[in-house]
Amino acid sequence: MILEAYISDSQVSGTVPLYRFRHIPNCRHFYTADETEKDNVEASGQYVIEGKAGYVKA
Repeated sequence: MILEAYISDSQVSGTVPLYRFRHIPNCRHFYTADETEKDNVEASGQYVIEGKAGYVKA
């Protein structure tokens, strides 16, 4: 599957943050723009949030 997205360095109208996480055991990365998912992943203790990777369309 190929997924295309445009990521902005700064937030503009109609965009939301795209968060980047690192999986602790294997250093793989996970991205989400969903605030609830972000909170759940962060609370799991298996991922470290690395911050905002940019901004994507809502």
